[in-house]
Amino acid sequence: MTVYAWPSGVPVKCYGVVPSYEDNRIKTESESGLVIAYCRNTFTAKIWSVSFHWTEAQFREFDRWYRETLGAGAGWFSFPSLECDGTTAVYMFDEEPSPSGTQGYRDVSCKFREVPA
Repeated sequence: MTVYAWPSGVPVKCYGVVPSYEDNRIKTESESGLVIAYCRNTFTAKIWSVSFHWTEAQFREFDRWYRETLGAGAGWFSFPSLECDGTTAVYMFDEEPSPSGTQGYRDVSCKFREVPA
């Protein structure tokens, strides 16, 4: 497993951090209406919605790293833990980043998925 470093010229300061959980259940319903749920996996990943505010140059560096190093989001990367506990965690992109903005700045919305340790 290769874990790539976050690009050094791109700030890690993010805002609008919102955690959610992937659905880790497999449900079956009997004819009587009784619903039973089982765990799909032993690890339930958190999905983190985060946003960044970067200069155009920082966004270009991120874009190059995302496409060339991570293979358009297929790789894993280290990033300061979104639990704000001072550690570093491993994430992967849950969906493609969504950039917007003009005038030399970009606001980028991302979804990071936790990777099991």
